[in-house]
Amino acid sequence: MDIHQYKILLVDDNRDLTEMITGILLQSGYENIVTAGSVAEAMEVFQREQPDMAVLDVMLPDGDGFRLFQKLREKSQIPILFLSAKDEDRDRLFGLGLGADDYITKPFNPVVLGAKIKALIRRNQKASYNAHNYITAGPFRYSNMTLEFFKNDQLVPLSSKENVMMKLFISNIGRVFT
Repeated sequence: MDIHQYKILLVDDNRDLTEMITGILLQSGYENIVTAGSVAEAMEVFQREQPDMAVLDVMLPDGDGFRLFQKLREKSQIPILFLSAKDEDRDRLFGLGLGADDYITKPFNPVVLGAKIKALIRRNQKASYNAHNYITAGPFRYSNMTLEFFKNDQLVPLSSKENVMMKLFISNIGRVFT
């Protein structure tokens, strides 16, 4: 999946800020942004939309983003970034200590926010790839667990050197090697 097709959940009670961040993300090429202004609304949107990433404010009208983070983590391992006016080190450390992927304080540089979101999505893509323990490209599949190569789900016996080469090729589609 192209990273710009990832669905991003943006949770903040400040509608002006939400609209600004949505605009930044749309200009950066992200196509699927869903928003919520409270913990309750965020949980509803999360269940309905199944986002691929979340950006959470810490201070929300019906609770805090830290508790929301814990509720989301119970349901999913999507990347979660805190974007908060709470800029004390203890708040940052607490958020990161919970397991958040990043913590940005307001005011923030929109370019930095976009870059961090892109990096988190990319990192999550690689983690998903590793979690499946195989690499696929068209009719080809390479198992990282068994070190076997398949074409159309049929095992292709390879020597150890051929195996290394096929893994290299299937991991680098479109790249030329000498």
